[in-house]
Amino acid sequence: MNPRHQHSGEPKILLIDDDALIRTLVSSGLTRAGMAVLQAEHGAEGLATLAAQSPDLVLLDVHMPDMDGFEVLKAMHQRHQERPPPVIMLTGDDDPASIETAFEHGATDFITKPINLRLLEQRIRYAMASHAREHHLRQLQAERTSACQIARLGFWRLSGPDAALTWSESAAELLARSHDLPPSLPDLLAETHPDDRLRLQVAFDAAARSSQAFDLEVRMPTAEHERVVRFCSPGLSQEQTLIGSFQDVTSLRRLEAQVAYLSEHDELTGLPRQRLFAKLVDEAINEAGPGRILILLISIDHVLKLSEYFGSRSSREAILTIAQRLQSGSRPAVVAGRLEDGVFGLAAKIGDAEVNALAGEIQDHLSQPITIGGRDVPARLMVGAAVYPTDADAADELIKAARLACRSAEETRRDGLHFYTAGSEHDYGSRLVLEADLRSACRDKQFFLVYQPQLDMHSGQVIGSEALLRWQHPDRGIVSPVEFIPVLEETGLIREAGAWVLEQAVADAARLRAKAYDLRMGINLSAVQLRSEQLPRFLRELCRRHDLPHHRLELEITEGTAMHDPVATRILLERLKSLGFSLSIDDFGTGHSALSYITAFPMDTIKIDRSFIQHITEGRKQRAIVTAISALSSQLGLTTIAEGIETERQRDYVDALGVHEIQGFLLSRPLPFDEFEQFLARHGTASARPSSVRAGKP
Repeated sequence: MNPRHQHSGEPKILLIDDDALIRTLVSSGLTRAGMAVLQAEHGAEGLATLAAQSPDLVLLDVHMPDMDGFEVLKAMHQRHQERPPPVIMLTGDDDPASIETAFEHGATDFITKPINLRLLEQRIRYAMASHAREHHLRQLQAERTSACQIARLGFWRLSGPDAALTWSESAAELLARSHDLPPSLPDLLAETHPDDRLRLQVAFDAAARSSQAFDLEVRMPTAEHERVVRFCSPGLSQEQTLIGSFQDVTSLRRLEAQVAYLSEHDELTGLPRQRLFAKLVDEAINEAGPGRILILLISIDHVLKLSEYFGSRSSREAILTIAQRLQSGSRPAVVAGRLEDGVFGLAAKIGDAEVNALAGEIQDHLSQPITIGGRDVPARLMVGAAVYPTDADAADELIKAARLACRSAEETRRDGLHFYTAGSEHDYGSRLVLEADLRSACRDKQFFLVYQPQLDMHSGQVIGSEALLRWQHPDRGIVSPVEFIPVLEETGLIREAGAWVLEQAVADAARLRAKAYDLRMGINLSAVQLRSEQLPRFLRELCRRHDLPHHRLELEITEGTAMHDPVATRILLERLKSLGFSLSIDDFGTGHSALSYITAFPMDTIKIDRSFIQHITEGRKQRAIVTAISALSSQLGLTTIAEGIETERQRDYVDALGVHEIQGFLLSRPLPFDEFEQFLARHGTASARPSSVRAGKP
């Protein structure tokens, strides 16, 4: 636990997570954002800190040993029933059941790992503001209830054969009437809303005949607005007259309706939240008869990430633009909703032959460019679709099916429309098993590194190596990096695995250097690692501890990673460059960036992707591309490395085209450390410009 003194005006945040690295990164980021952070590494410690420190908000990890996040959440609400703090759940699982469980136990929001600190800060401030507003509304409601219980009541008396009504002196003021009060029961009934009139008449008749007490509320329309009035009576008095009280409860009911509305509607867009959305879809199903209903779940995470770059105002504008489009389609929706921060929902009635046409029509309408920060940005959306009654016959199951389809799109990184299929649930279950196995792999140290040599074309000697991450699964054996690396990145486990890769690679590079193999050792950085402001300090400490010069490390990033946030990437790379680390663009030519970006980043090396090398001996286009990259690199003073060299002819071609270095199976397959050391002993090395550790390239 790391309690901090709360300065005036600082929000106090309690972070409960068993992952020390996540606690450190999140705490550092939130502290810079002006928040005071309390840390707890398990549930029991978190509950104790909650009781002692009274934080403004709790960040709670779902998966913890001994006491998971759901148990902690349940205990929190049992101990702080009056006003528990808002809780944001931290999870690597985009599992509908877990999300529903979190909300059922009282969670305010959730955010998936890896954690985007900018987005987390916005969600914290949003949750705290919503919590404060809700508390304020509840205070107003309590005050109103109190006021209603004290003597601000009016009285009436009903008597005589003509059912004359007599009102207390303050009645007109209490009912905010500018004209006379109704003088008889028939007049009162005439002023009552037609839908409530019979109830009120029956109540008065029963009280007059058999002295039955009543307590009911009726609407009384006026020229200005409609009032809600409560009428009560204990029955006939001893004088055979009917007496009772009345109270104007319009403000109270309006306040209750506002609280209920805020609990079921998104504050920014006014759209239904998930529970109300599901309820409305169920109602539509009940009314559909033999008809069909199309459910769409639209993920806008890409739009949110882009808008974050331009600030929170732009993010809100982007969300409102999509919400408006949902409600202004060419065909009316049954219901539209904002189910989560980055997910919208849509339900529409369809005919038997309309499914694909309508889904595509809606998707095209939503995918029009969005103006963010004065620029038109492509609205890359991932849409999951399910159909009633084909895929499910209840709202919750339909939403689950559409979510699985959307999740499948996210995993394959394919934009556009994706329909639910029967295998989606099984695939998602397999994905969850893989995530659980990867957590065990991180805990039980099942990862290992292999090294592939890099050859200098001029000297013919090995001057570097690329280290590749491998996984020895206890049951499946060696698992392909293509299968597990994306899951590491999506769940945030890449932080732990990436830190281990850095540690092991630097240690191995130092061991080789101690034996006179002074090679370059490069490290491939994930997008998650590039977002960490602690990375330069971490690398500097690693090199100091293992006595390895900074220039012996070459840090590799892919084009896609660099383009995720170009400005922040450039700043971090310049910091690394100033510390003496070498920098490389990996898989060059396969991304979506323009060549002009190469001049924007302080790079030393371009690695030409194997897809351009594979057919270089037959393909004129491939040779032209490699020639262009080589010429550009020479003009910019950059080194080029051709990946995937498997034949002598490929080697001769890239040599003729001016490529500086090669790597691939022609030289050697990736080797475990001991075998790599033996390879170096047989082939010799040359002093190198700075080498490459790649986390997971096959």
